[in-house]
Amino acid sequence: MEGDDNPSPVIYDATLRLRHESLMDTVDVLTLAYGDVIMADCLAVQDPNDGGWDVSFEYTSMAVIVKAPV
Repeated sequence: MEGDDNPSPVIYDATLRLRHESLMDTVDVLTLAYGDVIMADCLAVQDPNDGGWDVSFEYTSMAVIVKAPV
């Protein structure tokens, strides 16, 4: 998301079924509530250095898995 023009991430609705992003509806970030279960999908990135590897995570997407009871 670094350098991204969109300050809010796209969040997908996976409450019924986790599928490819193109097949899921999106959720407005303002509808998220305390207790919602969110899954962040990231890529592990390895960069070699003198002592081994530096590992970082690159955000790819986010999905709501379970909505908190109201």
